[in-house]
Amino acid sequence: MRISVIIPAYNAADTIVPCLESVVNGADEVVVVDDGSTDGTADVVRKAFPEVIVLQQQNQGVSAARNAGMDAATGDYFAFVDADDRLFPNALPEAAACAGETEPDLLVLRILSDSGEHYPWRGRFRSVRDYDKTDIVEEGYMRGSACGCLFKRDYIRRLSLRFPEGISMAEDTLFFNAAVAGGGRIRFGEIPFYHVIERPGSASRNYDDAFFKRLSAALFRAPEMIPDEALCTQIRMSIILSITSHAIQQHRSPKWTREITGLDQARPLPLHGLKKGRMTVRLLNASYPLFYRIVQIKDSLKAHG
Repeated sequence: MRISVIIPAYNAADTIVPCLESVVNGADEVVVVDDGSTDGTADVVRKAFPEVIVLQQQNQGVSAARNAGMDAATGDYFAFVDADDRLFPNALPEAAACAGETEPDLLVLRILSDSGEHYPWRGRFRSVRDYDKTDIVEEGYMRGSACGCLFKRDYIRRLSLRFPEGISMAEDTLFFNAAVAGGGRIRFGEIPFYHVIERPGSASRNYDDAFFKRLSAALFRAPEMIPDEALCTQIRMSIILSITSHAIQQHRSPKWTREITGLDQARPLPLHGLKKGRMTVRLLNASYPLFYRIVQIKDSLKAHG
């Protein structure tokens, strides 16, 4: 099997060389999509890694860059890496061995950073068997990144699956879960695969009105991408929880939150097929102010240990 690594890059001249150094020796093909950089990112890549495919486009956002990369890639599997992150040594050969001859449609691997593991699954799934979307729904497993996975090219193309362009938040959440909803075979691999590089200030964000509007845009795109009703409810609930927690942190009222995000147009969320979180969804459907208050209490208890 051949693995194509797709790297969207915007003004990444300072970070993309170590990223590519972690990728090129294990990948069968590397596609860098320069998304309108103004710092010479494409020239840096061409000079240091002439074997890498470099595409250039006007700035359209990470979703459009990844879609362009998928259109150009020829491998049996796609892996997505951000230009400021890296893969662990031997990650790609070990992932290929994990996929084996039976080649699942989606291989979920481990993402780690200095602060810990992102989207942990150990203890909920085993690495010696395959799962499907029903198992994911029953476990209530959530993942907000398409990185740290291998997506089978034929499967993605059979689903006509694309990253959602026109939104700038939670696009990974929608893509990953749309792949789960497609009904393919899902495998979890016990491999430290993706290394998130944390930098000072990288977690800072301006939680202005535009932030909440961008996040809520994914809430309304979810139904068109995720046809499985129970899984879609889980994803939309995770987005609503994120919106609510950030609103609480910024001392925004329930009324303001509903108005700025159009949240009432997303309610009620369907309960059909949902295994976990039914009471939370019922609470949200019945009263958002009460839901807001419960989230506020839970967040406060977490903050105080």
